[in-house]
Amino acid sequence: VDELLLASSAVKKPSGPGAALARIEKLETRGVSVTTGKDNIHLLKGITFAARSGQLISVVGKIGSGKSSLLSMLTRFSEFSGGEITINGEDIRKFTPAAIRERIGLDTQDPFIMTGTVLNNITLGRENIPDGAIDTAVRVSQVKHDVSKLPKGLETSVGTRGLALSGGQKQRVALARALLMRPDLLLLDDATSAMDAQTEDNF
Repeated sequence: VDELLLASSAVKKPSGPGAALARIEKLETRGVSVTTGKDNIHLLKGITFAARSGQLISVVGKIGSGKSSLLSMLTRFSEFSGGEITINGEDIRKFTPAAIRERIGLDTQDPFIMTGTVLNNITLGRENIPDGAIDTAVRVSQVKHDVSKLPKGLETSVGTRGLALSGGQKQRVALARALLMRPDLLLLDDATSAMDAQTEDNF
């Protein structure tokens, strides 16, 4: 337990408060690489792309090729070994991880659903949510039809880790959660893997 509590993150952070980040307009990687072990084996090498506001970017690769690792670096959960990652032309390391994550929505293949209501899982305790924002997030994530069939709608308790929901429903609830914050950058990590073909196609 002590070893876990004393562990430090390898993610580099600014020494001060960090640069201000009002909005992410452009995210760019240049020759990004990740190495591991004493032999410096490359897990990722030479990753270069640019994503601008309004664009849809797809990253395709075999299982275990590093797609999730790439998203982990963009959200500052892990560090890269070489190359550059910039936000609006500034080194990503100039911003605090918290400042970056406030502007990014992340939906993963295995979404976390906590014990509570569907509504609680979507809002995560956020306050001052604009009128209609929840309904829009539920509609766009295509979970509205499923919610309407639940005994108490959004107030239905889903049980431990979303026991009452199917895999596809969990993914759509998690997507509604990400959409509710109206992120500048929405990252989807195989987030439709448990959905039926028709629902996935509608995305």
